[in-house]
Amino acid sequence: EVLMALGPGIDRATADLLVSARETQPFQAIGDFRAFPLLLGRPLLSDGLVTESRWFALNMHASVGASTFAARSRLARAGPGQITLLDRQRGFFDD
Repeated sequence: EVLMALGPGIDRATADLLVSARETQPFQAIGDFRAFPLLLGRPLLSDGLVTESRWFALNMHASVGASTFAARSRLARAGPGQITLLDRQRGFFDD
């Protein structure tokens, strides 16, 4: 959905192909993404895009015997080796 939001130039099939391609050859820079042959000539919104993230989701699920623990956390990278916990939820989730 995120890739399709970049403009009418990316439909579901194109987005799926991009995801498959990045698994074998990740995009190191936005220029690499824009130059990908499948995207050439397609209208895309690329201002402000980056190839890395500072925000992450951590989903945990642990079972010991009959006891189960589940938690979701949102994390932010402030700099090298600096991770901040933004929030955490505990309980049962429908994923």
